[in-house]
Amino acid sequence: MLAESLSATIQSVESGFTNGSHCATIETVLNSSMTLSNFAQCSRDLEVMQCKRCLQDAYGRFTNGYNATFLATTIFYPSCRLGYDNKPSFIGDGSLAPPPERSSDDGTNASMPPTILVIACVASFGLVFLIAGLWLYMWREPEESFEPMSISTHTSRHVAVEVVDDISNLESLQFNFEFIKTATSNFSWKNKLGRGGFGEGKFLSGEEFAAKRLSGNSKQGVLEFKNEVHLLAKLQHKNLVKLLGFCMFEDEKILIFEFLSNLSLDKYLFDPVKRASLQWEQRFRIITGIARGLLYLHEDSRLKIIHRDLKASNILLDKEMNPKIADFGLARLFDSDQTQDVTSIIAGTYGYMAPEYVLAGQFSVKSDVYSFGVIVFEIISGQKNRFLYREEDEGLLQRAWRLWNEDKTLELVDRLMENKRYSEEQVKLCIQVGLLCIQEDTTRRPTMASLISALNGRSVTLPSPNAPHLFTIGTTSDGTSSNYALLSKNRNRNGRLRYDDSEYSGTTDITELCPR
Repeated sequence: MLAESLSATIQSVESGFTNGSHCATIETVLNSSMTLSNFAQCSRDLEVMQCKRCLQDAYGRFTNGYNATFLATTIFYPSCRLGYDNKPSFIGDGSLAPPPERSSDDGTNASMPPTILVIACVASFGLVFLIAGLWLYMWREPEESFEPMSISTHTSRHVAVEVVDDISNLESLQFNFEFIKTATSNFSWKNKLGRGGFGEGKFLSGEEFAAKRLSGNSKQGVLEFKNEVHLLAKLQHKNLVKLLGFCMFEDEKILIFEFLSNLSLDKYLFDPVKRASLQWEQRFRIITGIARGLLYLHEDSRLKIIHRDLKASNILLDKEMNPKIADFGLARLFDSDQTQDVTSIIAGTYGYMAPEYVLAGQFSVKSDVYSFGVIVFEIISGQKNRFLYREEDEGLLQRAWRLWNEDKTLELVDRLMENKRYSEEQVKLCIQVGLLCIQEDTTRRPTMASLISALNGRSVTLPSPNAPHLFTIGTTSDGTSSNYALLSKNRNRNGRLRYDDSEYSGTTDITELCPR
């Protein structure tokens, strides 16, 4: 009965879009003293079909992890929630249905004296409130021993809480540390997923998940961790990694994501064997998928978000090789009318950061566009964009610019592809897109919306690109070096610097850059 009534509630949610409530409730009388109340609700930014899909996903998790002993359960998703509650039934006048008369020992009906009845009721309610108060106090202890949604749980009842901006109120997404520890076999190395503190685990239902565990000495502090949780809890797109939950316990900071079997893009691009199997159709689909994810972050979501750390290792791949943008630890939230911001702390990864960000700490949506352009070239060529040791060396972006000017762009295509068949038109388009993205002048870099139109084959005329900042030899009008390698040498006079693709963080007024 419960499954059928929940399914009916989902179907009836469409009427909620007519009255603007975006919700539906259905009540089913179980017996004379109990009613089953089902409810479904979606956020106001969803269309009807999007709402139903979200609720169906929640319903699927509900049926997998449902425990019939729960008095009430609520399944939370970032954009919808589904649940039920058992509550006493009321008769027509609004009063509780009367209990059956108590029989006396001699078989005659006898009623309890009013005074005794009042005392018994007061004592019962007092005991209930005392137990509830103690339970709520223990439930809010720092250990946070409750599970997200209803995939698996050790609690006897889910408590309905609204997902709000403060991470402390994201209770529906919080995991118990001991549960994660058990599910990952005590964070066993056998379950480790590449680098970066990722491990594999399983819910009680058998569903796999990925756990990102930040070490105690991680440079990503509590603020960055909360920032990532705060943003991911509000985002839902097929090209963004899906957050299932998180855990904060003592020094432990853990994020729980959907499990993506093909790990990250860099595992394919920079591995000779896997790289050979990555055909052009897949590469082009990855490029367009990343572009759609960025468009959602920049323009289509309720929030305007700058990722700031877009790179191949932060692009995860599902079993169909569809890309999903991950790692929002450095992401910044912009006001809808805000165009750029400035920071004194430069954090990111060499080779992917835009020149205005490295030189002046300025970042905007065009900083992400620059990083996207770098990834496009890495996908086409199968080569990593590294810093140069010498000015006469030719890096990936410099080579792409040279081949463009020599009309030999197809020479940039990865020669290790097993199937040499590819669309020359698509390759040339992607190279032009990449060069437009890495231009020095941020105003000349395209928006992700215009790039999506071009990549989708719409009749969009793209301009000719200018030379990238990285390879303009000499100095700019203000006398500063316009070459990244020269910039690195200037910064290295009073400190150490690694000329590779290492992650780093630093400040614009301190010359030494430290690995993050």
